[in-house]
Amino acid sequence: MVFGAFAGGKVLGESMTDMTPRAPDDAPSESSAAGYQCPYCGAGGKAPEPAAVAAPAPTPSPKMRTMAIDAAAQGTTPIGSAVGWLVPLDGPQTGELFQLKGRCVVGKAPDCDVVLNDPSISGRHAEFIAGRTGFRVTDLGSTNGTYVNDKKITNADLVDNDSVRLGRTNFKFKSMN
Repeated sequence: MVFGAFAGGKVLGESMTDMTPRAPDDAPSESSAAGYQCPYCGAGGKAPEPAAVAAPAPTPSPKMRTMAIDAAAQGTTPIGSAVGWLVPLDGPQTGELFQLKGRCVVGKAPDCDVVLNDPSISGRHAEFIAGRTGFRVTDLGSTNGTYVNDKKITNADLVDNDSVRLGRTNFKFKSMN
C-alpha cells in the first residue's frame, strides 16, 4: 500500500514532511511491504492480522416454572396497568378517592384493601378485580347487596363512569386501562 500523493506523473513522498518527488516505479511493492516502516508511528512490517473473534458463549436456557391458572375466571387475570377508583357520592366518606389495583376487597373489616365506614356495608362486601378487559366486581355474599347501574348483581364487568352501590352508599367507578 502506498501513502502519498500523485502529481504531474510523479508520486510524492510517503510522509507529510517528505514531499520529495520520486518516480512511480520507486513506490514500494506488496512484496517489499514486510520491510516497510510506517511514516507516522515508526512501526515496521505488515499490518497485524485481525484477531479472530470468538463465538459468544452459549446462554443457559431459562428455567421452567409452573403456574396455576383459574380457568373459570374468564378474562380476570390481574394486570398491573389497569387502575380504577371508587368515588363515594354520598355517605360518611363522600368525595374521597379509593384506588383499586389488581384484586381489591372492599368492606368495613379492617383487613379489607378498601375500608369503608358505613353501617350498611358488610365486613367483606365486594371484590374488584382488574382483568384484560377492565374491572369486574363480585358481591361476596353481602347483606344489603351490590348494584351496578341500579341492577342487583352477583358479578358484573365495569366500565368508566358506571354507578356502583354497596349497601346504601352510591359510588362512581372511574378507570384507566
